[in-house]
Amino acid sequence: MLDFIAGFASPPQVVGRVVATPAHLKRMLKALLDNFGRYEKSFGAIPVQPENTRAKAGQVGELYAKLQVMDDVLGGAYSNAMSVMHTRDEFIMDFLTNFPPVSKVTSRVVVNPTHLRRIISVLGDNLSQYEDRFGKIDDGSPPIEPRAMFNLN
Repeated sequence: MLDFIAGFASPPQVVGRVVATPAHLKRMLKALLDNFGRYEKSFGAIPVQPENTRAKAGQVGELYAKLQVMDDVLGGAYSNAMSVMHTRDEFIMDFLTNFPPVSKVTSRVVVNPTHLRRIISVLGDNLSQYEDRFGKIDDGSPPIEPRAMFNLN
């Protein structure tokens, strides 16, 4: 589950929630990294923020105790596909539900490049924690170096 938080409000509010499988989140991180790389080739590198560290015990609970989650975002929007686009100033992430006969955008999040770098960092850290706890996620991607089971030569 990805919560997008507006920290400028008091108390902070969850303004978007996307629910996805771990495999989809892993593919999502790859898409964000690929798009961010293309952004930096076009517009230059975004300064790296100080190293994010994992939340200390109780920090997440403290944050969520203060957060307001409106009823319309409480259940989240399911996503099994994603589209990422960018301009010089913004990244647009469309979270989609892909069920035949059509795909539908269920949530759109627009952030600046610096914030996308933080999202990538947090998502990568959380996926690492998940894999440490539950094992490697098979995201359905083909292996990087496919190997033949047998050789005809």
